[in-house]
Amino acid sequence: MRWSVVALCIAVSVALPRTPGRSRAERDKEPHRPPTAAWHAAPELRAGPRGEADVSTVFDSARAELRIGSLDRARELLVGSASPMRVDPPMLRLRALVENAAGNYRAAGQFYAAAAERSVGVQRGVFEARAGDAFDRAHLRRLAREHYRRAARLLPDVAGWLAVREVRLHQDTAVAARVLRKVGPAERRMAADAWAAALLRVGDSARALHFTAIGGRFLSAAELALAVGDAARSRRLLYHALRGVPAPDAAASLERLMLALPPSNPDEVSAIASGLRRLGRAPEVLRVLRATAAGDVEGPVLLAAADALADAGDRPGALAALERAVRGGGPTGADAEYARARLLLRVRGEATGVRELLTFVRTHPAHAAAPNALLVVADAWERAGRRRAADSLYEVISSRWPSHGAAPQAQLRLAVGAERARRFSQARRLYAAVRDTRGPDRPAARFMLGRAAIAVGDSAAAFAEWEALAREDLVGYWGMVARQAAGLPALTIGVPHWTQPGKALRDVISSLTLLTALNFSDEADALVTWAIDQFGADPEQLLALGRCLLDAGWTETAVDVGWRASASHGLTDPRVLRLVFPWPLRDAVISEARKFDLDPYLLAGLIRQESLFRPGVTSRAGARGLMQLMPATAAEIARRLGLDWHDRLLGVADANLHLGAAHLASLVRRFGGDEVLALAAYNAGGRPVEQWRRRWGHLTDQVQFIDRIPYPETRGYVRTVVRNRALYRALYPAVDSP
Repeated sequence: MRWSVVALCIAVSVALPRTPGRSRAERDKEPHRPPTAAWHAAPELRAGPRGEADVSTVFDSARAELRIGSLDRARELLVGSASPMRVDPPMLRLRALVENAAGNYRAAGQFYAAAAERSVGVQRGVFEARAGDAFDRAHLRRLAREHYRRAARLLPDVAGWLAVREVRLHQDTAVAARVLRKVGPAERRMAADAWAAALLRVGDSARALHFTAIGGRFLSAAELALAVGDAARSRRLLYHALRGVPAPDAAASLERLMLALPPSNPDEVSAIASGLRRLGRAPEVLRVLRATAAGDVEGPVLLAAADALADAGDRPGALAALERAVRGGGPTGADAEYARARLLLRVRGEATGVRELLTFVRTHPAHAAAPNALLVVADAWERAGRRRAADSLYEVISSRWPSHGAAPQAQLRLAVGAERARRFSQARRLYAAVRDTRGPDRPAARFMLGRAAIAVGDSAAAFAEWEALAREDLVGYWGMVARQAAGLPALTIGVPHWTQPGKALRDVISSLTLLTALNFSDEADALVTWAIDQFGADPEQLLALGRCLLDAGWTETAVDVGWRASASHGLTDPRVLRLVFPWPLRDAVISEARKFDLDPYLLAGLIRQESLFRPGVTSRAGARGLMQLMPATAAEIARRLGLDWHDRLLGVADANLHLGAAHLASLVRRFGGDEVLALAAYNAGGRPVEQWRRRWGHLTDQVQFIDRIPYPETRGYVRTVVRNRALYRALYPAVDSP
């Protein structure tokens, strides 16, 4: 039965460390399987016995060393082991993993092949497929084909994917065509790509072009069409590809094509803008700019380039692109002026940014961004203590642009100012106006309206607002704090009742489990994409797919499926919430929370915000792992704890979690047990939070303190983690908090 196959695959699969010679996209997919406590295990096992007969100790030690990236130690343990262990399939597999991680693919293939000879059934099939993959990487085509064929006979659930791999290694197109008859609908796009490569090897460019496009590799197809002289088709394919998400390694191809096929109409300009934004790589963007930015298309392309450069962290480059767009004028000149002023605010400080924004409003008073510009200026003045000047701008925005999205924001700020000045009647009137707009600021206005009512003794009105808000914003931050303020019972979310997956979905999950065990990242990703499209029209099966993905360790994808399912089921369905707010690595999180006297729900809520439980994620700023620690911060925490540390351990789940929990606990102690201050310091650093505490430390209402955090990012971060904690407590109620 398929489910027994799944169980066996889970038993024989071993999570791989990041390996050299692979793209970042591939490496980032590897943490689909939750890692075990490798970092804690390795030093404990090093101190244990090392006798030749102690097979389990050597095996466990080598596996733990491998999982934390200590390849030399792992190899030393395995090479020095006694001869009976060298022919044991688990030990051979572990040796193969070590060689594969070190980039010694021929040796890895040999060890996998030896393990396969000593195994039977599905386990043998897994080893045969991994041997094929290793020999494939070593460019030993004949050996790779042989092992892929053997694996296909033993693993019928993934025979189609193995056939696609085999075709990539064939020179004979007749044989390749015969092999491709084995593929099913999920494999067809990759099969088309493999068939196109086979046709190219025999010089059949025309047919190869057709199948490359079918396979979805539009940039490659565009380049091929250009090579065979079909410029019109190349142009269509290029601009179609630009609307997708170019792979990082497609930058050079994209640049060459755009040099040969610059945009000639507004639709193509729009495609360039989309492609540049998604590419997000500054050097390539600049080269493409020089190639394409000319005449009436310069402004839109420059604006798109500035967005891409800013996303890539290159603010000087983005500013240079906007300066060029401003000088070029045209229909997008005013847009460029606004974008430049906003960027100057961040790059050169508030004085310069405010001056440029006011100039923009005076020059373009009818521009759609004018009220937004004034809102930014008013916020800057308010932070600088110029409350009266800020209020005057908020009044202008509210009265001059009453239907603009900035008007409720301005009214909300006026209301907050009135409340702080104890002008409660005015505050209530303004809060009510924002509440009645039913826009994104409605929940905040509704909560604050209740708070202002309490201030004048109108508790009935306050509780009515808060109770309505708790129902309306059931899983949002403002609904959570309204529930608390109204003294309502803590949020409870029912036990999810999952629909059982149908046979077609069970077949997909069985194949996905095998592909994950084989570490066939591209194939697994393609199967998941196909499955989401295939089952997306059936909301119940989509939820079942999400649960299967979550159980298989595909956390980020399961969250995406959860959000997609929320369109039909709403965000209050317990199944949707379990997908959108998952809790993988739960035992490890609870254990570390208890070690440092932290609330496990707080730690889970923070990790959900920081990394979405992805051990291998790295931010643009260089923060890494589950709890997004900077290397210098991690090293300092490790030094204080007296731990042996290396930066590579930031990608090891339990190591990152241990140091992150220690860091959060130290911040909680530093701020006298105030978790809100600790969360703010986790995001913004301790020094600014010390200043805020000195300034507003008299406030006993945590909601009001959060409202006053001057950094919008930190303010939103704290609110999100507070909301997350409440949701995790409601979703997973069986955890004891300290």
